[in-house]
Amino acid sequence: MTHMIPRRLGGRSEVLAVGHVTQDRICHSAGRPAEEWHEQPGGSAFYAAAVLASLGIGTTVLTKLAARDRARLLSPLEALGVEIAPRPAAATTCFENRYLDGIRQQRVLRLAPPFLAGDFHGLSASAIQLGPLIKDDIAPAAVTEARKRCRLLAIDVQGLLRRLSGGRVRPFAGVERSALAQADILKADREEARLLTSLGDPRGAARRLAQLCRGEALVTLGAQGVLLAEGDRLHEIPAVDAGPVVDTTGCGDSLLAAYLARRLRGDAPLAAARFATVVAAMKATRYGPFQMVEGTGATALETVNRMMREGPDGATLNHRN
Repeated sequence: MTHMIPRRLGGRSEVLAVGHVTQDRICHSAGRPAEEWHEQPGGSAFYAAAVLASLGIGTTVLTKLAARDRARLLSPLEALGVEIAPRPAAATTCFENRYLDGIRQQRVLRLAPPFLAGDFHGLSASAIQLGPLIKDDIAPAAVTEARKRCRLLAIDVQGLLRRLSGGRVRPFAGVERSALAQADILKADREEARLLTSLGDPRGAARRLAQLCRGEALVTLGAQGVLLAEGDRLHEIPAVDAGPVVDTTGCGDSLLAAYLARRLRGDAPLAAARFATVVAAMKATRYGPFQMVEGTGATALETVNRMMREGPDGATLNHRN
């Protein structure tokens, strides 16, 4: 497989992906005679960085994990040309994800320490994507520090709405709104949007999310596609069939990263959201992070654009490189 080497702007990355790179254990139980567990690197920053690097975006990952796990978990990103800014930790976050009839049950077996403002020392980027996995993963002061160090700030709210109880992940609605207000872009799924806004209608929730930040919000609806709120404007992007769904872990992170990549390249929000929807659909067809279809010789960008031309509306979007 051919990988694109990320471009650098003045010695710094275009995007800084922030979050714990994790050791994930994944099991899909429904309809199978025996449980099959897959172990792989994971975490929001891991999936986001794989997308960004595959699309030719110069990327750095700020993460915390145990030194003994660095080579095993970070080598796939380094193979893509991603720069790593590791911070020391006594433990690496470990998630156990069990899917039963499409419903995910999660346990956290180990947890790395949170990100603090000082962890951003020496780092800046045109855009920063924050991917907390559990509430308090990224301290409020760290969100403020990230805001100072970029032009575009994107936050995946998933982790802000999850707390630990007896090692299991539970929903949590008490999100600090001042952190959301610093973001240019927010991303949530249907249930997360409901928790944040108290609105059962995902369309209304998407518009409300855009009001909570600086104007752009993505709400994923699974097989029903994606909602994009651009200020008061709402766009409905249909789902894309990229093939049989194998693993949805990391799809939301991948979607937000692809959206951010295309916004950096000058796409309008709607074009960026259509592109990102294809990337997320492609990611769902495989375990592990997004990558181009092996053996085609095409770059990831070319593969996504081809799928867009074959999409439900038949439209060909002109993405600038």
